[in-house]
Amino acid sequence: MVAEAMDAASAGFRVGYESPSHFNRDYRRAFGLPPRHDAARLRAAPEAELAA
Repeated sequence: MVAEAMDAASAGFRVGYESPSHFNRDYRRAFGLPPRHDAARLRAAPEAELAA
């Protein structure tokens, strides 16, 4: 999502989800944040996240 400036719905479809809301729920469950918040956080400080 970050590298290709993709929205959550497009990312979900790309990995096989038919429903954007299902992708969002599963992503939040797995990573603790909805995908758009996680992507925004990574876009804001990509170097800090990669170094962690």
